[in-house]
Amino acid sequence: MSRILGIDYGTKRIGLAISDELKRLAFPYKTIEADQNAHATLEMICKQESIERIIVGLPRGLQTMQATDMTKKVRAWAKALSGLGVPVVFVDEFFSTKEASGLPTKKDHIDQAAATIILQSFLDSTQNM
Repeated sequence: MSRILGIDYGTKRIGLAISDELKRLAFPYKTIEADQNAHATLEMICKQESIERIIVGLPRGLQTMQATDMTKKVRAWAKALSGLGVPVVFVDEFFSTKEASGLPTKKDHIDQAAATIILQSFLDSTQNM
């Protein structure tokens, strides 16, 4: 059975979360470095975990809801994921990292927690479809 991968992209670290096989629950998966090996690592994860879709958190300006410099960076980075042959879906990531920072988790797991929040938000939004 396939799963869905959630991503919280950062310029230094990329938080990952993965769904259960029923695509109802999101779980922290791992944090990888945002370096030249990131796409190869994601390709390996997609194959190992039978990923059918990638959900990427998309930041927007709080006041205007317009694209920011980070929005553009995330879109450009995610565009390269199309080479993996897995559909990429963007979801707004309102306060995911801030919310994750408030959870009782280790500091080095905040990126995974943020990815889990992003993915769970997507899963919840598709439950009634």
